[in-house]
Amino acid sequence: CKFWSGRSAGLCEEPCVFRHHFASSAEKAKAAAATAAREKSQSLAAKELEAYDNVEDMAHEGNEKAGKGKRAWCFASWLLQQYGREALRAGTGVLDVAGGQGDLSWALSVEEGVPCTLVDPALRRGGSLKSWQRKALRK
Repeated sequence: CKFWSGRSAGLCEEPCVFRHHFASSAEKAKAAAATAAREKSQSLAAKELEAYDNVEDMAHEGNEKAGKGKRAWCFASWLLQQYGREALRAGTGVLDVAGGQGDLSWALSVEEGVPCTLVDPALRRGGSLKSWQRKALRK
């Protein structure tokens, strides 16, 4: 019976025409392994959620959210604090997937010297730089 062997044990309607016992020790072991795997998965999920519960709410220092134009620089700063410049420079650098206009890649590569590869399916501005980026490169 699917109700007897599953998580909904006891919901079986009487009289049920299906069996309510294990046919063999192998079937019993399989059911026990499935139960253990489910409990382990639930335990790991609970631990992951607990990690978020213990984080202090420091999303915006001084309750001031960075402007839209500064978000890439804030995220680049956070990446550098969390992983360090050397770790981000390791290998081929940072892969910026769906990087949009490339502000994060710019902040990391030009401002911080971390090699970046920008991957975005949309070609923006015909592939040309923003005016402030052209000016920065001229300096």
